[in-house]
Amino acid sequence: MRIFTRLGVALLAMAALVTTTAGTASAATGYAVNVNHSSGTLATSGNGNLTWSTSRRTVSVTTPSIYVRAGEWADMTWTGRQGNKAVTGMAWIPAVDQRGKGAATVQIDPFSLTTTTPGGIEFVRITVRDIDHQIVRTVDCYYNDTSCP
Repeated sequence: MRIFTRLGVALLAMAALVTTTAGTASAATGYAVNVNHSSGTLATSGNGNLTWSTSRRTVSVTTPSIYVRAGEWADMTWTGRQGNKAVTGMAWIPAVDQRGKGAATVQIDPFSLTTTTPGGIEFVRITVRDIDHQIVRTVDCYYNDTSCP
């Protein structure tokens, strides 16, 4: 009987270890990055959601979009990082040019950032840029964040 008790305790301990180390993918992290002129007027903004895989080697970018005010010109990038090092290529959307046009919100197809670097992607750096006025806003969204900034 003692052998079965010890075996049961060992199996429970192994199950607990597997559960705590395997983990699950992170919940969606919502992000919003706003670029304002010095007057406070919103020039452009980007938003969407990030979801990390269990291994943290892939981050899915879902519902990404960029808003560009009438008369503005802007672009947006995402880069997976670990500390001060980029571990994924930069995902970039072509500049949205609304100069001489009305405001627009552009929906971007979902995509993923992927790395083979051990430890995976620690955070995603999202940059939105007002090209004409050279105003840049960068936000770092970390694996454990529920929203950022």
